[in-house]
Amino acid sequence: IIVSRSDSTLRGHYPLETETLKNTLENELNKKYDGEIIVPFFKEGGRFTINDIHYVKYGDDLIPAADTEFAKDKSFGYSSSDLKEWCLEKASCKNVISIPIEDFRNFNIEKIKSKLLQAKDFQKIIVNAIDYIDLEAFTIAFLDVLKSKREYIFRAAASIVKVLGNINDKKLLNKSDIISSDNKNGGIVIIGSHVNKTTMQLEELKKSNLDIIFIEFNQHKVLEENGLEDEVNRVVHLTEYNIKSGNTVVIYTKRERIDFPKDDADNQIKMSVKISESITKIVSKLNIKPSFIIAKGGITSSDIGTKGLGAKKSLVLGQIENAVPVWLTGNEAKFKNMPYIIFPGNVGDNNTLKNIVEKLMH
Repeated sequence: IIVSRSDSTLRGHYPLETETLKNTLENELNKKYDGEIIVPFFKEGGRFTINDIHYVKYGDDLIPAADTEFAKDKSFGYSSSDLKEWCLEKASCKNVISIPIEDFRNFNIEKIKSKLLQAKDFQKIIVNAIDYIDLEAFTIAFLDVLKSKREYIFRAAASIVKVLGNINDKKLLNKSDIISSDNKNGGIVIIGSHVNKTTMQLEELKKSNLDIIFIEFNQHKVLEENGLEDEVNRVVHLTEYNIKSGNTVVIYTKRERIDFPKDDADNQIKMSVKISESITKIVSKLNIKPSFIIAKGGITSSDIGTKGLGAKKSLVLGQIENAVPVWLTGNEAKFKNMPYIIFPGNVGDNNTLKNIVEKLMH
């Protein structure tokens, strides 16, 4: 089963990613994909799809996704909260199939199966969900449909992976579950995400009474020749000095973004890649193993894990907070058997980052 893991707030290279998967697999394996199943539901992050409208939870309110800051993303923005209209906007898709929550709650497996079976020519299928029980009913029908030799690709947030894999709940991890007592060095927190939630979490972390060293990474030096390389070397030097002394270091990108005009999304992405590569080099150039690394932001955490740490596989220990997973790196990684905490930019409340760092430092 192919799952293109996507952002639960509908951002990303869509439809390019799933179309690339589809075309490559069809050419290489001589198969035909019937449908693309869209499931952005992510309970732990407060993402719900109701009557085809995708919502983001803020406090006690559900806000249509197109009315949030995520929809205004310079590279991946959109204007539709209704996933049928979002599909049309992003991929010119018509005749979108929708499976309502009522079918799941009534456990109408045959009706769900019939909708899956009617998909053809990579037709889009929207899965509405407000709780795991909806995904469980869907999965029962889906697995039965696979017996008919039908082929699908998922475009989905994290929750469906848990259900497809039949992964049980586990208690939130404590410091003793994560950090080896043999490593006396400080930890590292790297913050790349620029969404407002991340900035507010950073400000709360700065209020901590613990001994934390804050280092601003000036990504604006991307506009200077060799500017980012010099900035990386500066930050690496400061970081190694402090973590060797047992201090935890927080490296965060300058909060003022560099934005190209709205119609220049390609240059925006290219510049973002350069900045992300530079942040990744901070980890790849380290010669001292930190006691832990927290990476804040989707692109930031992905690049640091796969490029900075060179991880090919990892053991997922669990979550330290809801929607914040913890890896233990493999033997092939730059720092083997080290806890790596992946903290998406768009999850948690204002105190979540502070709570995690203080839990690991106490």
